[in-house]
Amino acid sequence: MARIAPEVLQLPRQIAGTLGLPQACDRADDDTSRVVQHRDIGLAWYLRAIRLFHYDVQLAHRSPGGKRIGHRRPLALDALTADTQPVDTRKRAALALGTSRGAHGVARLKQMLASETVPEVRERVVLALSQSKDREAMPLVIDAARDDKDARVRGQALMWLAQRAATQASREAIQNAIANDPELSVKERAINALNQMPNGEGVPTLIDVAKTSKDPNLRKRAMQQLGQSRDPRALDFFAQVLKP
Repeated sequence: MARIAPEVLQLPRQIAGTLGLPQACDRADDDTSRVVQHRDIGLAWYLRAIRLFHYDVQLAHRSPGGKRIGHRRPLALDALTADTQPVDTRKRAALALGTSRGAHGVARLKQMLASETVPEVRERVVLALSQSKDREAMPLVIDAARDDKDARVRGQALMWLAQRAATQASREAIQNAIANDPELSVKERAINALNQMPNGEGVPTLIDVAKTSKDPNLRKRAMQQLGQSRDPRALDFFAQVLKP
């Protein structure tokens, strides 16, 4: 039988407790008993996620007197991002905020970027922001690529920028990382990110790095990425390099 992390099993009860709805706590415990018997961990989490949002939507929006209290809905999910929650819980809550909570979710994710002390959670925050359709989300990913104190978070932000952001914004952020980031690993991730940009938009910058960078490691990495590209400009570059 698949083992499900205890913090996952407690999510519906935490939601219900945050809302102050004891009847929801009872239902959460009943559902937990059924789900833990499921052998498919992926489906088990899927079922629990559905129930989590069911409580959030169906119960949080009405008081015992039947009046709407919809403002409690985001507060319930926000509670799961607190630093007192387990890391896995904070990661899952962050992703939910980015994919389904619009402007409120982005605002909370911005707070998490500033206050979260665990880089692994901030990585998930960056992913959540990259998935958000809110126009305020992507500038926060750019800020993380430039300013986050952890090199891995900065590198991950660059990869998501290359795949999700507008071409000009992502190219500028990546070029800034190549030129100014203090960590070689981030510079190398930035070069890799250029090759992830759609329609070969990163190829000109890769060629420029391969030609002009003073760092042999970066020139080598740019050449490797160009070698994986089928873009005609990359082929022309190698033709010029190999010309006798």
